[in-house]
Amino acid sequence: MQHRIHHVVNALCHRAYLQPHCSSGLLRRAFSYDQQWHQQPRSHSASRTLGLHAHPVPLVQQRALHLEARSPYPLYQFAALGVKQSVIEGMRHFEEVQTPSLCQAKFIPEIIRGEADVFVRDGAGAGKSLGVVLALLSKQRAAPMHNVDVQVQKNRSSAKHAITSIVVVPHTSLGYQLLEWIRIIVSNDLPNLHPSFAQVISRGDGLSTEEHAERLRTNPPHILIATPRALVDVWEAHPEALQIRAVRTIVLDEADYLLGFGHKSAKSFDATKGLERPVHVPETMSFLDGVFNARPKCMPMARYAGVDVGKVPLQLVMTSATFPVPLRHFVLADTDWHEDSPSRLVKVGFTGADEGDINEDAVAANLVLGGPGLAAPGLVKHHCLVVDRNGDTSDLELEASVGPGLTRQPEEKQDAHLKKSMPDPVLLDCVAACVALDVEKLAMLVLEPGVVMRDVAADFRAIGVRAIPLDLTQGSQIQEFLRAYTPKKDKITLLLTTRETTRGIDLPLSHVFIIGAPQNAFQYRHLAGRVGRRGSAGQVIQVISSGRREQAQMRDVYRRLSITPEKYEPGGF
Repeated sequence: MQHRIHHVVNALCHRAYLQPHCSSGLLRRAFSYDQQWHQQPRSHSASRTLGLHAHPVPLVQQRALHLEARSPYPLYQFAALGVKQSVIEGMRHFEEVQTPSLCQAKFIPEIIRGEADVFVRDGAGAGKSLGVVLALLSKQRAAPMHNVDVQVQKNRSSAKHAITSIVVVPHTSLGYQLLEWIRIIVSNDLPNLHPSFAQVISRGDGLSTEEHAERLRTNPPHILIATPRALVDVWEAHPEALQIRAVRTIVLDEADYLLGFGHKSAKSFDATKGLERPVHVPETMSFLDGVFNARPKCMPMARYAGVDVGKVPLQLVMTSATFPVPLRHFVLADTDWHEDSPSRLVKVGFTGADEGDINEDAVAANLVLGGPGLAAPGLVKHHCLVVDRNGDTSDLELEASVGPGLTRQPEEKQDAHLKKSMPDPVLLDCVAACVALDVEKLAMLVLEPGVVMRDVAADFRAIGVRAIPLDLTQGSQIQEFLRAYTPKKDKITLLLTTRETTRGIDLPLSHVFIIGAPQNAFQYRHLAGRVGRRGSAGQVIQVISSGRREQAQMRDVYRRLSITPEKYEPGGF
């Protein structure tokens, strides 16, 4: 693999008017343990590219200044939104968050009040998940409703509390990221996060459904974070463990994905009913149907002489950077999840002028702080590299033309299983060369579904790249990447993920590499949204083969998102 990398590096450097011998030096310095490479100051040209001066402002300060310019609320006025003082004190550990975004300022009070269902759409990196965590931490703790819940009465324990909120997440790593945020925020009061405060349940945590249920009965958490499959397992086998009649709020983080609207294809959607919707019922949808069949929208808090004294609504909160019209129509017209709600639905980040696949033009700029096509000008750069079977690269031409670079390549006819288990080697070589030339600390590589990540990691490690499959269930990764990231042994780190395990991940990334064309603009928006978060700079480098199909897909994605990819120049970050 090493000689192929040299070939790609030479080609990329030639496009940037660098001499071939310079590319070899860059490769040696990038993939060696030489500390001087990482201690060298950035060039003046790189500073000019970012719009910085000779002495650039630290990244944390850049984020704070950016947020301060976009929102009028100082940190202490989180209290004006209803956030508890202890939670605000814990927010001081998040140095880059000095103010709530305008979107957070609208939905945090609504979630804390708990009377209305809430739909939240805002750009990737705008703080939707963090805002939800702040709101849920500020809600009053729920108590068991023994007087109305027959199942709880039969299995009554000494627990003084019940689950207040359930947060459904699409994958395990996002769940542990949220749990780590909660641990940081409450660390002043609870140095060791107790299971009665927050828990994560997933199929990948090594516990059985019975063990999950027993933990929930013994220590019902204030906030339960769960993946759909693990939640449905507990709900079907041990529904009493959730005490669903006492739950106040259910949050769907990445709602479009959880409900089956996060990817559009003829195989997964039924067009016979006039609107696109999932043919197969997703687990999250099945869970919500079961919940609202088991309890009314509003539960009576107590009874006096046979008369209801107050009611507690089950609030439904749905968040995503992409909130397609069919999803909203489905939830409001084809389900009873919102029926009998005591308050009108609250929609944050919508203007009503968003019909079609993606049309974000009408969304007010002050509601969006990040994301592809919506980040502040110059913060996020998009590139698309087309790699032929010889390893030669070129930038994607937005206008289709006829030429040898657009001919269909033999690799498109390979066996589907072989293609999924391992990406095309020339695409990996291109990524490795870009990492060598551009990345200084932490980057992410998004692989296609079905790829065996340990094999890809082994290939990268063979040439000196520290490639690690992302798994935030491991305490070592939480310690290194979420708490205080510093390059390990002065080595570049490349995190490997798939398209399914990327949504919502918030790490200090400078680059995101995507192999293979995304299915649609929705998916690209979420993948590219891992950079440009809260005003930070970043690059999104799409790497595709030279076949017509993938190039046509990328042109369509860029057109729908109004993105003009820039020419890739090594070292230009």
